[in-house]
Amino acid sequence: MFVIRGFQKGKPIIRYLYSPTWSAKFLDEFLSEYKGIVQTDGFTSYDSLLTTKPNIIHAGCWVHVRREFMDILKQMPTHKECLTVIRLIRDIYVVEHEMQGKTKFERTLV
Repeated sequence: MFVIRGFQKGKPIIRYLYSPTWSAKFLDEFLSEYKGIVQTDGFTSYDSLLTTKPNIIHAGCWVHVRREFMDILKQMPTHKECLTVIRLIRDIYVVEHEMQGKTKFERTLV
């Protein structure tokens, strides 16, 4: 399932698109004329596809980034750099939680 969030005639819309596979071919066809930001999970097929599209900025997912560092911490619980990254991601989550329900103007005041 692909969730597309955008705007039509100045109003926000959310569109759900179904593909029976995780194939990047579906995404490639759907994004053929698109310019903007695409956020995906860590599936490598999407990564390789989006690097070939110069008009698309590929945004990753913090949950998947965090998971990689957590895997390292399972093997090396005192790894300082991993602990730092996990704390920084936690701080991002805290800010996101605090911003829920605030207007665009209120979020710019922070």
